[in-house]
Amino acid sequence: MRNCLAGTILFVAMFIVMRVIHAQTSVKAGPPPSGPAPRTSDGKPDLSGLWTTPTGPGEPESIAKIFGQPLQLGRSHDPWSLTPWAQAQFDYNQDPTQGINAHGARLELNPRYAHCVPFSLPQQVAGTDVLSAFEILQTPGKLTIIYEHDNMLRQIFTDGRQHPKPVELTWLGHSIGRWEGETLVVDTVGMRDETWLDNDGHVHSDQLHIIERIHRVDSNTLQTDMTLEDPKALEKPWTQHIFHKLRPDWDLREEIRCTENIKRGVYTGEFEGQ
Repeated sequence: MRNCLAGTILFVAMFIVMRVIHAQTSVKAGPPPSGPAPRTSDGKPDLSGLWTTPTGPGEPESIAKIFGQPLQLGRSHDPWSLTPWAQAQFDYNQDPTQGINAHGARLELNPRYAHCVPFSLPQQVAGTDVLSAFEILQTPGKLTIIYEHDNMLRQIFTDGRQHPKPVELTWLGHSIGRWEGETLVVDTVGMRDETWLDNDGHVHSDQLHIIERIHRVDSNTLQTDMTLEDPKALEKPWTQHIFHKLRPDWDLREEIRCTENIKRGVYTGEFEGQ
């Protein structure tokens, strides 16, 4: 038991150090001066760029002015309204008398940290740690997003197509988008239900339906209003507001650490530092 606890503490310390190193070494220059949002050749707002959590000097304050109140790591969300099924799952995942509590809930039940399951779409967009980095590549008819976590690839089709029927269940689902003025409205369905919505242990079903309203507020700021609907897990729609800042001088890193850490037991408390 002592070895398990020591291994868990060592992993958490290593995790924090790695995130700090990442934050320090990825930045090559300060953010450029803010200006109007750029546009593509067809006149649409250009969402392209590498974006991450607003933790730089003055960035939390600038986000607070846009949103009207301070935010924690650039995000805010509604209170949860869970169905009895989802509430029971959440209580079980949170039980402090069982297992090892880390990252917000029981470590041995966390799909990501105990079973090497990818992050859910809400986790990829909102982030689970201090930094959440992704790059948007915008082309006619499609946005391609590369998330730094596990270097996962997502496609948002803006060519007018509809969701396929039946839709294949995947980790990030099937996404289609349409423009409403300055905002890209993205509709996503078909997400596998093995993931959590956050590290606190909120679950979902494969009926999860996500609407994102993505707006480039200015040249340096991206706002995403994400609404979740799930008749099995949520009593009513749940919305979170997420802000990111542009990092024109950053590069995405290869970040696929789950498999090796699973082998070493650092997620399950069996790691002894060998």
